[in-house]
Amino acid sequence: ERLLDPQENLEAGVKYLSWLIEQFPNDLSKVLAAYNAGENAVWRYNGIPPYRETRDYVRRIFGTLGLTTAKLAGL
Repeated sequence: ERLLDPQENLEAGVKYLSWLIEQFPNDLSKVLAAYNAGENAVWRYNGIPPYRETRDYVRRIFGTLGLTTAKLAGL
């Protein structure tokens, strides 16, 4: 029920992402895959699991990051 509160939901998401970053340091693709598919799936496959949804999710986020970086650089 607490996760239905936007503030609580945001705080929980940030806490989970912070924990994932600690689990997969310097590997944003694993962090994103774990956020989508769960950390156990990433550990089981030692990388991005072969789930279409997860692979598409990671690609979409990296695509968005690329566009954002290009916009910030004035490209």
